[in-house]
Amino acid sequence: MDISVIKLKGVVSSLISWVRTDITANVATPQNSWLYREFGQIDIDGRNFYLELRDMLMLGDEDARKLLVKLMFDRKRRELPTIHINYPSENNGQDNTINTGFSEEFIDEENVVRSIYSRSVLGQYELIFTGTNSVQILMMYEFMYGLLIASADTLAYHFDKFEFAGKQLMVNNEDQLPNPVFYRSINITLQAKKRVSSIIERGSASNVVFNGRWYIEYDIPEFEIVSPVPAELLAKFEILWAGQVDGNRLLSSVAGSHIDVNDKDFFTSYIPSTAAATFQLQDVPRYKAADTDHLWFDELGNIRQVTFDELIDVDYQSTVVRYSNFAPYSVSWIGLLKADEVLTQQQINQLHFYFHLNIMWSGFYNDFGSLKDNRPIV
Repeated sequence: MDISVIKLKGVVSSLISWVRTDITANVATPQNSWLYREFGQIDIDGRNFYLELRDMLMLGDEDARKLLVKLMFDRKRRELPTIHINYPSENNGQDNTINTGFSEEFIDEENVVRSIYSRSVLGQYELIFTGTNSVQILMMYEFMYGLLIASADTLAYHFDKFEFAGKQLMVNNEDQLPNPVFYRSINITLQAKKRVSSIIERGSASNVVFNGRWYIEYDIPEFEIVSPVPAELLAKFEILWAGQVDGNRLLSSVAGSHIDVNDKDFFTSYIPSTAAATFQLQDVPRYKAADTDHLWFDELGNIRQVTFDELIDVDYQSTVVRYSNFAPYSVSWIGLLKADEVLTQQQINQLHFYFHLNIMWSGFYNDFGSLKDNRPIV
């Protein structure tokens, strides 16, 4: 489970580490470093922001004056350059209404089906800067504020929402002796999801046999292969495989279609990340016309053998793939859309929702999509 305040500490620490690495990489040409570009020409009372920030950041671990990031408020470092991360409150986020936070299911190595649930949490956090020098506090504050602005893509990848604003410089009157302690903070509002596995475990189906109908070894009535999506959306597909396997074939919910498996080395209803098998379609003209990504057929129309990595490495437009949002990735659905089909906005939303597609798959942010660990938002 992700804990937002720990993730926030990791992000802040990583950003500062990146600045240190950037300074080291540009030691011969300091004017090329990010810190110099932003603060090299800023002075106050004869003190240069770049020089003082560089010295503070590059101190060795043995020097207590080195800028550190601490969780909660560390009173032992209140007189030293420190960023304390505190979180006064957490509340429910804005997207906790669909299926009580159900996210997805996966089957673990013990053949146990586990459901993943998530709850969106809106938290209020503080980055509190402390020290005994008011100018130094100002420098740390402006440095961190600028770094947060510059890292918008990193923050968007880790959090659903990230907003921040500064508070005024304060002096703690209780700490006047021997030295006054100055405080300034950045208030942060962020929204993220807490994802946990259900306490309920279920055995998965096994010994699946297809012959027009399929059965499982448990005492469950037989049933037909049915479409996992609404009929209007199914009509947009040439092929839609959603977990039905018959020997070396992935059976489609579209009548008369399937995907062939070469050198099959898995026995699950999904394709695990360890699979070395390849996948191919039949030499059918309408499949070639639909495959505008040239995933299943090359530009000359020759059949391609598709690998697991190819299925998840790219967001295709004619082939849609449902796979896990986080590693180890596994593929559970594959669909090939018909050629020249026009999708309504509702159907685009449905594709995002049913296939757990990347939130940017359709070219614009889509609330029905999923955040994928292998698709950083930039």
